[in-house]
Amino acid sequence: MAMKVELDWLLRVRVVIARCGEMDAQRWWNTEGQLGPYGAKVLKRGFPRTHHFAQARSVFAVAAHRCAEVFDPPDAATFWRLSDAVEEAFDARWEGWLDVAPTWVPFSNPSPRSRAFRSSTTPTSRRPPGSSSPTAKRGSWSRAPSISDAKRSPCWRSVSGAAPRATFVSHIRRRGRHEAGPGLLPTVPAQGPVVEETYRIFSGWNDDKTVSENLDLAFLGRFPTIAWEREVRVTTLARLKNIDALRPLIVLARNGMKLDDWRDCWRLWIGATEEPFGGFVRDWLFPQMRSGRHQFRAQDVLEYAIKAWSLHSPKRPLSEHGVVRAARDLVHTAAQLGMVSGDGLVKTFSAMPIGDDVLLFYVQMIADLEGSTAKVPGSDLWRMMMIPASEAHVVLLDLHQFKRLDYQVAGSLVQLTLPYPSALAFAESLSR
Repeated sequence: MAMKVELDWLLRVRVVIARCGEMDAQRWWNTEGQLGPYGAKVLKRGFPRTHHFAQARSVFAVAAHRCAEVFDPPDAATFWRLSDAVEEAFDARWEGWLDVAPTWVPFSNPSPRSRAFRSSTTPTSRRPPGSSSPTAKRGSWSRAPSISDAKRSPCWRSVSGAAPRATFVSHIRRRGRHEAGPGLLPTVPAQGPVVEETYRIFSGWNDDKTVSENLDLAFLGRFPTIAWEREVRVTTLARLKNIDALRPLIVLARNGMKLDDWRDCWRLWIGATEEPFGGFVRDWLFPQMRSGRHQFRAQDVLEYAIKAWSLHSPKRPLSEHGVVRAARDLVHTAAQLGMVSGDGLVKTFSAMPIGDDVLLFYVQMIADLEGSTAKVPGSDLWRMMMIPASEAHVVLLDLHQFKRLDYQVAGSLVQLTLPYPSALAFAESLSR
């Protein structure tokens, strides 16, 4: 059954329902005030321009999970899980909404109808005796007071005949240069590389404390919902199983490397240790870019997603919807790591300007990962920078010219001498 849904309208209605279901209202799912003033206050520190959307997305994830626990037939769609086409379009629309975030401010601001929101949605028996009805405050999604703000649509009801729910594709790993961490976390708020969250955790890292103690300090009061915090913690803990290999990234963040530069370094680590993303970049994204392709869609990645999953679990094929989600998550991870851009379904290869410090870190880290400086010029890990091994020679010559390393070439003989014994030593030198 095909469904045509106006996505801006769907976002507004989902915000209304999500707010109604919080613990300080109807208590349908376990978030309290996340779409109200408290959630806005907490998230505004980290997302001053787009905190409204961060509030909404986190509650959407919790609400969808809770609804799936209660009602999850195999051949039906629900309000939080519509058809594949609608959900894919809705997810892709987020980037467009973020680009025009100021235009959504009136929707988040109070109106006369919203001032009695909690008093109209919270049963009297759940309010403390003698308490007055709180009012909505400026800057929170609690502006949405009722379902009457949007008209009814066929997608409002549960629709039979929709595609089955996606197989949950997570923790796809490979054993390679280092033990891999989780490759993709496609159905949770903190998904894929969690760049900003990891950068923030590493920035405050204390070597004198244990991993658990560092995470406790980093997560304290930073996440408005338990579910969101739990997913980020699980992802980070999986990656920190090999903390010694991750120390160069920790030191870079702690020494104040800019987030954009650190993201480029993080991309090398993710691509080198986590599948299927590493293979996706090496075997699909990079060849497509080199062939002259300028744009693509997630549906173009479906064939690769099927192949990658079959190598991981040949006896457990993905459902049709699972393949779509896996392909979309690969593209989304590439976007988070700065490799592609685009508001809608069409993605465009991004220009990737790289500074000398990041280039030198790549050289040092590739040497560590490959186990030899001799393998650096021909390593396929240069593809994480969208550079072929044949052009890595030019990068090394440029660094040699600026005396950042020593690179001698005589015919087929190549000698590369690095300024530091390891990527960790190089990262530590940046603070001096």
